[in-house]
Amino acid sequence: GGATVHLGRESPVAGTRGTWVLVVRNDHADLAAGSVLCVSRFDCQFAFEFQTDRPDRRDHATLESCSDAALRLLIGRESVSFCAVVVNNGVFARGDSFIVRLGDTRGGGCGSEVFWSATAGQLLLAIDATGAGSFVGAGAPLAFRVVHHAAPRLLRLLGPSVAAVNEAFDLHVGLFDRNGNPCEDFAGSINFAPEETVDGLPRRVELSSGDGGVKIVEGVRLRSAGVFRLRGTSGSLNAATNPILVEDA
Repeated sequence: GGATVHLGRESPVAGTRGTWVLVVRNDHADLAAGSVLCVSRFDCQFAFEFQTDRPDRRDHATLESCSDAALRLLIGRESVSFCAVVVNNGVFARGDSFIVRLGDTRGGGCGSEVFWSATAGQLLLAIDATGAGSFVGAGAPLAFRVVHHAAPRLLRLLGPSVAAVNEAFDLHVGLFDRNGNPCEDFAGSINFAPEETVDGLPRRVELSSGDGGVKIVEGVRLRSAGVFRLRGTSGSLNAATNPILVEDA
């Protein structure tokens, strides 16, 4: 019941739950029994553990065939690649097709999650027309991008563990989504409360979409010895740095 994302034209959001639908049409040639059609993944992850025997559970994978041939789905530990479809009997003829659903919810399962890391991935379809283990790529890989969730969930401030009194250091400021990905297109401000012992820390740090969700504030200093945690806010988010031990020089 959610939105449909067409890979290659649109980007799925990391951590979103749903169903991957892979539609494969044979525009190549007739493929006899023993042939294998294999989907490999590059620079991306999928699911927790795909399975084919429990439709009411998460990560349920199914095969729907539009062919007179008998096809079999191999996935997870059964497959040497991401997933494969084997022509068991008959001919997978030119013009035939099949659909692989990863995280099929039609049997009561909850689907699968887009993996939590934002990344640029690729899927490649390859064909072993003889069953001898020699695969040939069927065209260019399908390139897609998994993006971060739009709403920042975590403000993170990172300073040094140890610094000397009046030693300049960098303060790292970052906004992250629900899965720990930097909010790369975040545009907004982080506000810092004034503290008597701190020099070089502005009241406000502005992030633009070109900052990639992270900014470094240079030249921050602490004027006295002790253990300090600098604090900041961005909207409803609050954060404090790691403890910074400041020692006399």
